Amino acid sequence: MWSCFRILEQREEERPFLENGALLLEELITSFDSRSNPIRSFSKKELERATKNYDQHGVFHQDWSYKLYKGTYEDCAIAVKKFTSNDAPQRYIGWCINEVAVASQMNNHKNVLKLLGCCLETQVPTLVYGFATSGRLCDHIFVEELSPSYLPWESSETQVDSDVVVGYIWFVAPESVSTGRYTEKSDVHSFGVVLFEILTGKKVRDIVKEVYGVPELDLFESSSRSVNSFALLVHNYEKNIREYLKDSIVKGNTEQLMVCAELAIRCIKMNPEKRSSMMEAAKELRRITSQVPHPTTGVP
Repeated sequence: MWSCFRILEQREEERPFLENGALLLEELITSFDSRSNPIRSFSKKELERATKNYDQHGVFHQDWSYKLYKGTYEDCAIAVKKFTSNDAPQRYIGWCINEVAVASQMNNHKNVLKLLGCCLETQVPTLVYGFATSGRLCDHIFVEELSPSYLPWESSETQVDSDVVVGYIWFVAPESVSTGRYTEKSDVHSFGVVLFEILTGKKVRDIVKEVYGVPELDLFESSSRSVNSFALLVHNYEKNIREYLKDSIVKGNTEQLMVCAELAIRCIKMNPEKRSSMMEAAKELRRITSQVPHPTTGVP
């Protein structure tokens, strides 16, 4: 009888691994058009050892849905992304599987945090990234001691490793808030919001407060949570945001920066079909930077 209970318990522990593994395999096959892109599979015990059983002293960032732990695995520093929210786990599983698929495709990009692998034994897969030795993008944008009066277009001395924060409401595309599904155009929206922060040197929640003059919480309470987003606010008050950008944009090549601001606005259109694609956004940024004079030589 006790052996039956042990078998049932073992099967229950294996269920997340099998279910998450099937979802991940399906997403990777779709994303890579049947080409393989191997990522490592970590066990629960390996990550518990790497993070000292998820010691809270190892938390270096947390959101309402997850925590990032610094750990050590095979003498290398790693960042372990563990989801903590118990609400709607299926939605988090979908987000997580999508994040793995997208991050896997960008693993060779020098400015994107490298995905090492994941653990499928937890209810929501736990993700493992290489640790960003240069810090997060926000660490470089929002350092209070530095005035955002100069935006270097040539930042060869600084390599920034960063992943988009999944779940933070202002970064999430409105259609993703409603459905929990992510597409390339959802990522374009998130990129557009980050571009707003880079151009102004301010966090998006502070932009929202300054443009609309009310606390962030009031904005949530005054509108449906299912459709509330930065895109909705910009859509309803596009003139306000343009005036704000003119006054708040960092000092520098104003004409080129305003062109970037227009790109940011296009990236967060309410209708996903009206947003720029990531390829179009990348080409536009290359075109803009090619026209910006070098800070020392004055030559584009």
